[in-house]
Amino acid sequence: YSAFCGDKVCEKLFDLSTKNKLDLSCVRVFYASNKEELETYFNIYHKEYTYICSNKKYQNENINTVSILDVVGKDYENVLMVIDTNYYYNKNKLASYDSSDNDYLNLKILYQGLTRTRDNVVLVIYRNKKLFKELTNNLI
Repeated sequence: YSAFCGDKVCEKLFDLSTKNKLDLSCVRVFYASNKEELETYFNIYHKEYTYICSNKKYQNENINTVSILDVVGKDYENVLMVIDTNYYYNKNKLASYDSSDNDYLNLKILYQGLTRTRDNVVLVIYRNKKLFKELTNNLI
C-alpha cells in the first residue's frame, strides 16, 4: 500500500509535530503576496494540475477548476490548492477562522481537497507569511 500524496501532505500539514517519516517529494509549497503572483501559479500549473477551489474569491478560468463540492468520491493526479489568511497554526496544529462565505468548515474543505490527490500537490500560501514560514520550516 502506498499512500496518496495528498494523504501524506495532510498528515504533516495538519500536525507539524508528527514524527512519522514521510516522503513529501510530491508537494511543492509557494508563497503569493498578491493576486498577480497567485495568477502566475495558476498559469504555470494550468495544464497538468486540477485546481480544487475552496473559495470563490480565488476562482480562475485559465486553469482546470473543480469546486470542492464536486470532488467527493473522485481522485485527481495533480492538485493545486490555495491556503489563505483563514488558516493558522495553534500549538503545531492547523486551525482556521471559519469563513462566513463558506458553507463548510475550512479545515474540512482543505482536507477533502488534498486527500483527493494521487501524485502531486501544489500549495499556494496566499498572503499568510507566518503560516508559510511555519509550514516550510517543518517540511524539511
